[in-house]
Amino acid sequence: MKRKSSPVFKSLKCSNKKQINHNVRNKLVNVSDSKTEQDETASLLRIFASTSDTQGSNLTTQDTQPFKARLEKKFSIISQNLDKQNDGEKSNHLEISFEYCSPSNVDIGPFFGLPTKVRDLIFQYRNIKGLYDWQTNCLNSGLGHSNLLISLPTSSGKTLVAEILMLRKLLLYKKNCIFILPFISLVQEKVRGLSSLAVDLGFIVEEYAASKGFYPPKLRKKSNTIYVATIEKANSLIESLLEENRMSEIGLAVIDEVHMISESGGRGTRLEAIITKLKLFAKDVQLVSMSATVGNLEELARFLNALLFKGGFRPVPLTQYIKINDVTSVINPKALSEDDLFEPSSLTFTHTSQEFFKTDPDLITPLVEEIIPKHSCLVFCPTRKNTEAVAKMLCSCLPKSLLEWRNIAKISLLKALKEEGSGLLCPILRKTIPFGIGYHHSGLTDGERKLLEEGFLMGTLCCIVCTSTLAAGVNLPARRVIIRSPYMGREFLTSARYHQMIGRAGRAGLDSEGESFLVINFKDLDSIKELLLSPNEHCLSKMQENDFKGLTELVFTMIGMQVVKSVSSVLSLVGSTLLAVQADALNCNIQSETINVIRKLRSQGFLRSHKDPKQDEKKSPEGSVDLQWANRLYYDLIHARANLAVHSHLHLLYLVTPYEDSESFVCNPEVFFNIHSYLTKEESEIAFILGITNAVAVQIKMGNTPKNLDNLVLKRFYVALLLHKLLSGENIWNGRAKLLFNAGFKTLSHIAKATPQQLVSKIEHLPNTVAKQLISSAKMLLLEKANSLQEEAEEMLFNLTSD
Repeated sequence: MKRKSSPVFKSLKCSNKKQINHNVRNKLVNVSDSKTEQDETASLLRIFASTSDTQGSNLTTQDTQPFKARLEKKFSIISQNLDKQNDGEKSNHLEISFEYCSPSNVDIGPFFGLPTKVRDLIFQYRNIKGLYDWQTNCLNSGLGHSNLLISLPTSSGKTLVAEILMLRKLLLYKKNCIFILPFISLVQEKVRGLSSLAVDLGFIVEEYAASKGFYPPKLRKKSNTIYVATIEKANSLIESLLEENRMSEIGLAVIDEVHMISESGGRGTRLEAIITKLKLFAKDVQLVSMSATVGNLEELARFLNALLFKGGFRPVPLTQYIKINDVTSVINPKALSEDDLFEPSSLTFTHTSQEFFKTDPDLITPLVEEIIPKHSCLVFCPTRKNTEAVAKMLCSCLPKSLLEWRNIAKISLLKALKEEGSGLLCPILRKTIPFGIGYHHSGLTDGERKLLEEGFLMGTLCCIVCTSTLAAGVNLPARRVIIRSPYMGREFLTSARYHQMIGRAGRAGLDSEGESFLVINFKDLDSIKELLLSPNEHCLSKMQENDFKGLTELVFTMIGMQVVKSVSSVLSLVGSTLLAVQADALNCNIQSETINVIRKLRSQGFLRSHKDPKQDEKKSPEGSVDLQWANRLYYDLIHARANLAVHSHLHLLYLVTPYEDSESFVCNPEVFFNIHSYLTKEESEIAFILGITNAVAVQIKMGNTPKNLDNLVLKRFYVALLLHKLLSGENIWNGRAKLLFNAGFKTLSHIAKATPQQLVSKIEHLPNTVAKQLISSAKMLLLEKANSLQEEAEEMLFNLTSD
């Protein structure tokens, strides 16, 4: 059976292939607008000449053929048609027949409709030999386009199910997909993980995190795309597609950690808003949601209109321990009462000297020493300061023989960290890394954290001491997980966070078993018993928090985008939220609260009761501006319009500095005064416009609060000063990018044509796996660029033939 989508060429006979290739290049040169376009197109042809044989040969559609072959075919055909028009003669070079295809004639392969090559590539890149039974059953349910909610323990294989369903939408139905993840680090990790498949199967992976992403996304005719996005970016992406009436391009949306709907602070309401918009305004989009175990999965599935797959399957067995002083017991996860919660353990501790207890009162060292360096260990601590202290303590107690383990790799890691820090190296890491110990928290730079994560994955580091954020934001499996305290910061450990951390212990394909140790003091025993015996926490809507702030933003955005235009349609919108599903439990009258939201928006001037709203009334939802700050931003921009200083970045940086982030900043008087003292005359004028004079700067340095000056203005200007200093600083381009450049890999083309061995040999402490990901990412970016150039060139040639 032949797959049908756009027209495909059924036969193509060339009398002289070399001559055709020569003609293709000549035609490209003739239609290029500039020398730059000629060089760029020629270089792309050369790059993909070496990779074309690796493209999906089992996928017979036009879009999945090697780029070079597709480009040469199409330009050869068009060039022959041009020759016929010019000469009036019939060409003997080509015989072309067209067949228009329909989705009903899709090539059904043996792997859930996909060709065998796709299965082989997935198994190869994911390092697996087959699927679990539950995965097969779940995939069979998802083939009918039903929404799915999957809730199983960490490392059970949930993500693989989602990825296979995405590939079906991409390759069989020619639809784009959205993969929503909660953190930037997870987005970047997923982009790297999908790049190899993208290169081999001919689709594009786009990152929507931090400053990356386009709104609306680029419209591609020749290839389909997976948009990997954070919650915030996914929200803006979906809104831009709705406004452009392009939601039909999306076939599937994957939502990881969907239980984060219950998170306060705005992220939960934004995720709930995303799902509500997809349910109501993109009903053909299949939703595949993945969740931790929560107490109301059936209710969550009802909100998602999804089939529920749940269970306790874990491919690697996990043994949970609790340690009080020097006594260790096994935790029974199936216990129903305190009587059978703890079972005796045979573990004992030999380090019992008084001097040792003074250094390590919680006996963390014996737990770590028992399994390293042959196995890996994660130690979770309550604070950033505590992670550093525990890392130093371990090095003072562990045997010196650890210094010899992978010594060369440790030296290489230290050099890479020093390069990342522009010649500076954290003194704690300088001391701990020789022992194979590192620490990990948000005080490190992104580059430093990435190097430590890679060092842990490749075995250079055998233990990382970290805060709880690592469990949620980075995929670092370990043989043993130690939770040093039942507190995370000042908050007591929750059931969800506990299971998230111990879920890092024992990953399939890496370990045969996993172990977790919860270290507590006797005073916390009753609270821990309650935590371990308590039912799973419920996933609850946060739309009603802060005087229905989340619900207000959802209603205002949809009205501003003119997606809903009447009170009845607003009620229908709100009725599709999780808040509506849980209205009785949350004691919320949906209709009454929705009317109150509309009235509040009218009273604040955001809504008007006429049929044709003014264009400027749409700017707040289009710009994703928090309603809390919309009026403040409006008046700040009005003030700036008359006084805008464009001779420096400082004023523009001040205007784009977020209000909500600046509120939490604490101004350091000494730092503020020093930076203010070195401002140029023009920059000092900007400060004066904002009401910050030299006298005000002196008052701040003396620790006094200036009168008649808005504190938020002061904080935003302080943040703008710091950003301006960073922006104007020198030598901020460091780390791996600089190492690649210095090693001769100066362009994407250089990286794409390199082998993993070449990168590993020239770049300090670069794992082979990461080298492969770098090469795949470079190829994918070039493929994306090449496809765009191809579409532009085809459009130019089409215009030539139609004139």
